[in-house]
Amino acid sequence: MTSKDSVSGGIRGRPVKIAVVALMVSFSLLAAVGSSIGAAYASAGTTGTGSFADSSFIIVSTEIVGGKIVLNVKGSGTVTGAFTGPYTFEGRVTITPTGTANYHVIDTCTCTVEGRSGTLVFRENGRGSAFGSFESKITILRGTDGLANLNGHGALQGIQDPTTLLTSGSYSVQYQFK
Repeated sequence: MTSKDSVSGGIRGRPVKIAVVALMVSFSLLAAVGSSIGAAYASAGTTGTGSFADSSFIIVSTEIVGGKIVLNVKGSGTVTGAFTGPYTFEGRVTITPTGTANYHVIDTCTCTVEGRSGTLVFRENGRGSAFGSFESKITILRGTDGLANLNGHGALQGIQDPTTLLTSGSYSVQYQFK
């Protein structure tokens, strides 16, 4: 017996080499199938749409920074559609001298989605005209209870009433329970 035979476990190493090649092919196929299933699952999701309307909008504080008006705001409202329930928000609106408004808020919704209930926290970043139309991107940051495993992102657009400052509009969210 040569040293090659003892290492490979067969005559001239063929049975072991064939087994190793077969195992490598099996693992490669398993990895390919597994990654395809994972990719399909990761891309699967539901698009939910609906509307929202503020019931309160409060300017907590105002300051002038570098010629811009900065408002710290909070409020509440109701969302309907795929996501249903009351929400609150807190954040900052920056209005430029040209009237463009950029805002960053955190929304907290006591929501029901597909019959599951819990609390969702969203990050919302948007822009628009001061006290006019706006659009934003939203991302689900976290959830609790029946919504603890909900992930998603989307967009909303709406209008702000110049007298009451209340906003209303529509949303579209791509979401998935993991």
